[in-house]
Parts: sequence; structure tokens; C-alpha cells
Amino acid sequence: MHRITQQLATAVLLAITLGAIPAAGAQEDSRRAELYEQFRQVFAAGDYASALPLAQELAQLIEDAEPLSSELPTAYNNLGVVQFRTGDTAAAEQSFGRALELLEATQGIASRKLISPLAGLGAVYAAQNQHARAADVLQQALGISRRADGLFNLDQLDILEALIRSYEAIGALEGVEREQRYALQVVQQQYGVEDPRTLPTLTRMADWYERTGRFVPARGLWIRSVEIASRESGGRNAATINGLLGIARTHRLQYVQDPESLAGEIVIDPLTGRPDPILSSAGRVGAVKLDREGETAARQALDILDTTQDPPRALLARALMELGDWFTTAHDPAAAIPYYQRAWPLIPEMLAPGEQNPLLAPRPLHYRPPAGAVRNLAKPDVETVSRKLEFNLSVAATGEVTQATPVTTDAPESELSQVVRALEKAWFSPRFEDGQPVATEGFLFAEYWFERAPEPDAPAQSSPAGGGDQPEAKKG
Repeated sequence: MHRITQQLATAVLLAITLGAIPAAGAQEDSRRAELYEQFRQVFAAGDYASALPLAQELAQLIEDAEPLSSELPTAYNNLGVVQFRTGDTAAAEQSFGRALELLEATQGIASRKLISPLAGLGAVYAAQNQHARAADVLQQALGISRRADGLFNLDQLDILEALIRSYEAIGALEGVEREQRYALQVVQQQYGVEDPRTLPTLTRMADWYERTGRFVPARGLWIRSVEIASRESGGRNAATINGLLGIARTHRLQYVQDPESLAGEIVIDPLTGRPDPILSSAGRVGAVKLDREGETAARQALDILDTTQDPPRALLARALMELGDWFTTAHDPAAAIPYYQRAWPLIPEMLAPGEQNPLLAPRPLHYRPPAGAVRNLAKPDVETVSRKLEFNLSVAATGEVTQATPVTTDAPESELSQVVRALEKAWFSPRFEDGQPVATEGFLFAEYWFERAPEPDAPAQSSPAGGGDQPEAKKG
């Protein structure tokens, strides 16, 4: 199950099991108290399989003795959490739903006690990949939380994060952005705008803007993170280094992926929603080129690490890789290779579980697909079909593409030739063996050509090249 849904489920349980269930009568009191203590112990130990029958018996005992007991919703909520943790989401849905019904009947639809089962249902629906339903119940939970505990209470952050994840899953980018902003407002209201405790929320928002290709607002947030983090330890900390690398990375990615934006547009501050004159003017340059501010930021991050005793190896590897990528993007292999060589023995320290070493195979850093290949993707509400085009590349030890040969034979020659020309201008990070860059032959590279999907009633058109598999439909 997703990490966020696990965290949310734990938060749900912890929120409702801090006090013991009151006594209901002599013998029943003794058994319920015994069951409850056993349940708390095995749950705290992470033994959810053993906790399950205890939670089931406890809920049944309370319901048999007093069907309208104020403790029965708590018992069903606990049961739902344990069922969720053991992977039985269908049973968990029933238990959370039962807790919700009891609370609505006895407490009303505005009771803050509804937050826990609503959050639990949100976790269940997200685990079942029913993210639209998850978003609905999580929004209900947030509404109750804000009415009961204030618009900017910290307890809502776990629910907000779960809601953001569900919005991401269904592609509701406006919802993601709105809730990211709200989460940042919450921590800023509680801690103050300059407080380092706002950094996790601020950097998550910066990372999301970056992942969705909005590099200028992302960079604005990375700059703010550096300003805040620099107030502690003179900036000699991981948060400062991460922010500096974010500044460098967004400059580099904007140059490669969105060069037209470098001509300069009005930049909207992601926090206030108003134009930011500093960032807007910084984007207006005479020609499309790498902004040296990015290189300066990456060098500053590396300087901090190089002058720190026993610096974190993962951070050092990331800083070295960013500078290697920066100079490869700038077509300066003489400057890039030494950084990759330094990073080589440190790379395992920075990899997430299952992540591949980025220097074991060529990696495109400065490649821009032909305009015709992606033109239709930029058109809103246009359904497209994609044609996969494959090429064999020769990549020099410097990272330069020296040859591109089409492997695909059933695509229009005009498309193939346009991609070949784009690839011949591309630069990749080179493949490394034993810490040294080497040339690569026969590297398989795939590009996709997006066209408007045919009208539903239109007859199928044959490919200009005479056949091939039917392309896959995609949304622009």
C-alpha cells in the first residue's frame, strides 16, 4: 500500500486510542479492559495479525452490551485501521463506514469525531485506486477539521497530503496546486513565514512545480527555501544544499525542456498569486541560453560540502552529478567529466531502493524533440495518438551523439529524419565503466510522435509508410 495511506491510517488510529474505553459493568468491564490493553500492546508492536481478532472481539462485546454506546464508533474505527493494515481493504471500508453511520446518528454530521472514519475511508479508497471517492471523503474530513479546530490547524496536514496524492492520481492539477498552497499557508500561520519548520511543506511544493514542468515558480520556492535554511548554521545544512541544487536544476531543465519561456513572461508568485517583478525580470534575456545563476548555485552547494568535515555522501553525490549534468548540457565535457568521476564511487549512497545508477547507460540531458512530434500535446482538450519511433545511437565518451540510425521502418520518412536531426544535436551523460567514461554503440532510444486522434466515426487511415501497429490513444 502507498506510504501515505499507511501513515494516514496510523494517524487515524492514534487519534482515537489515547484513552481507554470506559467500563460498562462488572464482568464486561474486566474483559473489555483486558482486550483493550492487549490490543494496544500488539498494535504498538506492529503485530497487526494478532491485533485483528482482539479488535473484532472488542467491537462485538461493546455492540452486544450497548448498541448505542459512544465507544462503539471508536471500536469500529480501530478495527478498520487493523483491517487496512492487514490488507483487507473491503472489510476496512465496512468498519469505517459503520463507525461513520454510528457517529452521524449519535453525534450529528458536524462532529469532529467524524474526521477519523472519513480519513480512514479516504485511505481505503486511495489504496483501492478509487481516488475520486477518496478525494470526496477527504474533503469532508477537512471541512469538519477546519470548522472544529480552526482554518489553519496543524492536525489537518496528514489529510491534506492524502488529498493531494489523490488529486495527483486523477490528474486534477488545479486541486493539487490549491491544496499545496493551503498546506503551506497552514504551516506559515502556525510557525511564521521564516520558520525552518515550514521547509518540508515548501520544498514539497517546489518539487511538485518542478515535476510538472513549471520551472520558474519552482525556482522561486527553492530560492525561498535557501533564504530560510540559511538562517541556521550559516547555511551549512542539508536544506540549504537541497535548495541550491533545486535552483541549478530548474535553470537547466527550463533551458532544455521549455526554452521559449526564457524569452520572458510575467511570473506569478505561487504563494500570493500576484506577478513577481524580480522573477519576471530575471526571465527576460536576450537569447536562449543557460543562466549562470544555476551554475553558481550548484558550485555554492558543492563548496559547502567540500568544506564540511565528513559531508553526507548522498548530498555530495547529488551535487557532483548536478554539476556534471550542467556542463554536459552546456556541451562542455572537459568540465563535466571530472565531476562524474568524483561522483562515481558515491552514487550508490544517493539511490532510492530500485533506482538505477544514472551513469550505467547514456542519459539524455540536452535533447529537444522535433516541434512536429509534440505540437499536438500543447493543445488543450485534444485527443492524440502516438507513434513509437526507435533509433540506434552511437554516444561518444564525451556524451555527444555521433550517429543516429532509425530502427523503426513503418513510420513516415519525414518523421524519422526530423528525429534524427534532433538527435544529432543531442548530448547525453556518458556511460561509465570502472569510474571512466566510455563510448556506447547500439544504444536504443525511443521517441513518440503525437498526432490528432481520428474522429470516432471516421474510417481508419492507413499509415503513409504502409502499415504498422495501431497507435495508442493519449490525451494532450
